[in-house]
Amino acid sequence: MTLIQPYRISILTLLLLFSLADISVGQIADSSRHFLAADLTRINAETESFTAEDLQKFREAGISILLVGPETSLPPNEQLMGFNLILNSGNAYSTVLQIESYLSAFTQSLKQNIENFQQNYPDKLAAVEVFRFPNDLDPDFFRFSSGVTDSIRTFTDLPLFYSTATDSLHRESGPFTYIAEIAPAGPNADYDFSSFLHFYPSGNLRVTMQSLDQLLTVQNEPENSVIAFPAGWLRTAIHSVTDLDDVLRYYTRGERIPMPLPANTAERPAANWSVLILLLLWISVLLHMRFQPVYGQSLPRYFFHHPFYVIDVMEQRVRNSIPGLIVLVQHAVITALFIYVGSDILISDIGLNALQHQIPEIFLFNNQLLSLSITAFFIALTAQGISVIWIYFLNKELTNISQALNLYSWPLHVNLLIVTILVVLSQVGITGTWIAILAILFAITWFMSFNMAAMDAAKFLKARVLYLILTLGIHVLLVMALVWFVFYTPWVFEPLQMAFSFR
Repeated sequence: MTLIQPYRISILTLLLLFSLADISVGQIADSSRHFLAADLTRINAETESFTAEDLQKFREAGISILLVGPETSLPPNEQLMGFNLILNSGNAYSTVLQIESYLSAFTQSLKQNIENFQQNYPDKLAAVEVFRFPNDLDPDFFRFSSGVTDSIRTFTDLPLFYSTATDSLHRESGPFTYIAEIAPAGPNADYDFSSFLHFYPSGNLRVTMQSLDQLLTVQNEPENSVIAFPAGWLRTAIHSVTDLDDVLRYYTRGERIPMPLPANTAERPAANWSVLILLLLWISVLLHMRFQPVYGQSLPRYFFHHPFYVIDVMEQRVRNSIPGLIVLVQHAVITALFIYVGSDILISDIGLNALQHQIPEIFLFNNQLLSLSITAFFIALTAQGISVIWIYFLNKELTNISQALNLYSWPLHVNLLIVTILVVLSQVGITGTWIAILAILFAITWFMSFNMAAMDAAKFLKARVLYLILTLGIHVLLVMALVWFVFYTPWVFEPLQMAFSFR
């Protein structure tokens, strides 16, 4: 995470406004450059109410800024002494296509919200967060967002900024006053100074406190800066971590005192679901061989004596459909496991949030990775069923659907080896390049299973060319069309781009 020098200069506009507003008792002009903020927006899932006691605790911890959204419930203005407000527009995880389409309605809604806040909380509103985690990797983002900022500036002169979840290296602020960045907590967290940061805690309180201690040290420079915390987490942390409020308060004065670290608690190791499911898959293969002798005989024949295996299938000497059905179910589980492991490594929590925001239909449960895996399972099962029926109905020499099933399903065993490699490498550390290679091999195996089955079934037809055109030919065209659709359809590509690029 690297700071862009123009951000440090432009953010002074915002901080000068803060210096003119109420400052908490005990702060002096020279020690007010390190601001802390509590994020009460719905984007951080902070929809519960905050009491006057909570706000007092925030004041005592040196919090002087509240990030609020149109939906945030705030106490009367007289109870906000010592706080400034930053208004979040409520717009999160936007694609460029969405920004282009809702320009007029969005600006009108934001204008109304700004007027309401300025009327209810006069002289409190210090800036506007126009976007939270938009797709700013799209080259058209700043071009279309210029229309948004130009419209907003016709009715307010407040500083306008947006928060990025991507690497902001060498990025200009464009039409915005500045760009806010993120600082996720983690065991290997590495921070650089930035003028405005959103701190995101991890699930481990001790690791979070260690990361926060490192962040405060990095940010403790003689330059203006803001660190924003999720308000719900901050409220809990202040109550559970002794003297955390003192650490934060002294930080706002430019002083550093030791961070109180919670004791290491002996936690029961979490279940490694990917390894467990992989073991169950291999056990199911062994049990399949044990209780279905035909399966154990057919598997090596398909790969090492392929022509003879095809003849046996076409002459219905291999007619049992149960092994093929079991393999299809196994491959659907294999697909779900590949998606689970790959997504867990490649997609950050914010990336998953962006994907869920854009495509909520595929997220059936609170566990986002589980939702993606189950969706992949049913998509794989459906696609495999369509493939078997497609091969069967167009070939009059196939008199039993088990023939198409057995020709199609056996090549899919290769993907069990591929997902095994993925799971093993994920336990010792794997790069995105290796995942991409394995994903390509996985897709090629699945793609070729249909094509090889179609070619095997065509060998016994007189109208072989027509059958291959109606199966293999159309299949290749459909896959090519699908790839083109994904990469050249903005409402599909942009959510995927955001998911894989957000930190």
